[in-house]
Amino acid sequence: MPKIVVLNRMHLDEWLSDQVAEVLQSLAGHRDVLGFTREAPGPGWKPQRGYDANITDCFPGNPRGNREQRDAWQVTRLARKADLILDIHGTRNPAENFPFYGPAGRSSRLVKGTASLLGCEHSVIIEAPHPAGVLHNYVGWDLGPGSSLIEALPGLLAALAKGWMPPIRPMAEYQVIDAIQEADALRAGLQPEYPPFMRLPDRAIRTLGLPAPAYAFSWDANLYSQAGYWGEIAAPYRDHPASRRPTRERAELAHLSVVNGSCSRLHCWKASFLAGLPGEATDTHIPLLRNLTVHR
Repeated sequence: MPKIVVLNRMHLDEWLSDQVAEVLQSLAGHRDVLGFTREAPGPGWKPQRGYDANITDCFPGNPRGNREQRDAWQVTRLARKADLILDIHGTRNPAENFPFYGPAGRSSRLVKGTASLLGCEHSVIIEAPHPAGVLHNYVGWDLGPGSSLIEALPGLLAALAKGWMPPIRPMAEYQVIDAIQEADALRAGLQPEYPPFMRLPDRAIRTLGLPAPAYAFSWDANLYSQAGYWGEIAAPYRDHPASRRPTRERAELAHLSVVNGSCSRLHCWKASFLAGLPGEATDTHIPLLRNLTVHR
């Protein structure tokens, strides 16, 4: 089995999939590196996250399910014997490069070292049902246009396969809790654009019924207005005690307002954040959940 599995085109609408596919093709003969590139859509295809669903909401997968569930099942099987699962994604914001991994990855030198290769001061923790929370050896990269890591990728993968352990960079850890629609952003007096992880005004955040402090994440009205929102909000990550750790049952409760089929990276994060709040806080924020429409 390969030591390093690289996932590519997990989302069908991201800018760098073809570039990563070329890199993985050049490494096709490397016995310790396996590229898993999902099939590209055909001509005339309308850009969307997946064929039948968003694959990041389909783990650990189902061998008899839809297209995304079947691919998720294959990835889960590959992850069982690999040392590292590296999932490469592309953001639309050149200033936004960040790594993400699950709670188990926080104690893995290899996961955190690979996350540190981006040179970021921030990372995002994602819990189940996202693959970051399902696969203990998973790390993801979200890369903005022009990222130099694509050019460096062949050498980095070869070094990782030989057992190189990248040095770990201290990073502040966050989780994303909400997407803010334009009307709500205007009502709270928020700006159309913020740098990644900039702290937002506490008064504006409380106006939205969210806990402070909170930080801008993927926030650019020009980039995301076609999806119906201006940006996403992140909060410092809290490691939940066992009694409050998010479960699929709690996640399902938090997802009650989400239309079936609108799977998204965001609603996985939001559900796990709210499911892990103390009881009083959860009760306080459930009304917001019922009124939220998730766009990603």
